[in-house]
Amino acid sequence: MSLYQTLISLSRILQLDFLQSFGIYSIVYFILRLFWKDARLKVFDAYAVKAFVYLGLTWFLLWLIGDFVYYFQVLDEAGQEEFRSELVGKYFFLFWLQALLWLLITQAFRWKRLSRYLLIRILAGLSFVFSIERLVIIITSLHRDYLASSWKLFGEPFSFEVILGSDSIILSQIFRLCLYIACTFLIIGIEKAISKWKPNPANG
Repeated sequence: MSLYQTLISLSRILQLDFLQSFGIYSIVYFILRLFWKDARLKVFDAYAVKAFVYLGLTWFLLWLIGDFVYYFQVLDEAGQEEFRSELVGKYFFLFWLQALLWLLITQAFRWKRLSRYLLIRILAGLSFVFSIERLVIIITSLHRDYLASSWKLFGEPFSFEVILGSDSIILSQIFRLCLYIACTFLIIGIEKAISKWKPNPANG
């Protein structure tokens, strides 16, 4: 597998198996909050929101690096010229729109007040299920009175449905939820390790 393919695969995994799971996690969190009044749950959720922010930034960097690799290692001279025209040409905003939109959605949760609303959190997670390009394909297909016989037409190269089977949607979402929770615990561990090794000004 080439470097470009690796970067694309990683970005797809982040998009489909982590970032979209934020909506699922949020539903579970708000339900638990109704029955479990524990301050630790609220603290954990704060880290889960941080995970969404950090994962969004990581996805954007992978996308950006992937485009550079694609330009320099994959494209020939003619392809590079066409790529440059897309990058800075008349319709350059179409090139940047999806990536910047997803970056904006994730980084908006640095504003802590936003994370209080379940609907906003669900919509933020769902935004990673359907890209603008995919929505255009679906709308165009419906407009032409054509309905795909399988949603696999719009599927991604890698997802848990590929491993578990298309009929295991619920199971795959549980796996994604577990992955997201594990990622949150990882961020908690990293932040605690950083704070532990950070020099204390009081000690000189």
